[in-house]
Amino acid sequence: MTQGALANKAGISRQVISYLENNKTRTIASNHLARLADALGVTADYLLGRSKPKDTIKTDDLSYLIYSYLSLTEKNKIRLLQNVRQLQHIKKEEKSGINNSQGKQQRGKEESWLEKMVKIKVS
Repeated sequence: MTQGALANKAGISRQVISYLENNKTRTIASNHLARLADALGVTADYLLGRSKPKDTIKTDDLSYLIYSYLSLTEKNKIRLLQNVRQLQHIKKEEKSGINNSQGKQQRGKEESWLEKMVKIKVS
């Protein structure tokens, strides 16, 4: 994306973009930061180097997730929440370095329930 295109999308001047890219300024107005983050589909924390790309979620993605969840039947909402809890548990195991057979079995289950989630139909 060109500086001009980003400036237009963010609603700020191309000169601001140029100064930021060329390290000609050490400060940025909070409204410019917010507009740049929105235009690029990332968080302000990401632009400031406080988070990694994988830690960001685009507003459109979050809206889609919420809309999809609200469209599910009560039974499928419960299933989805159970699956999320299972993923969180697996993530905790991986962070703590659990490498026993039970941990491996849990990680093996991740793929099978993910396959099931793909098959859940939005009602």
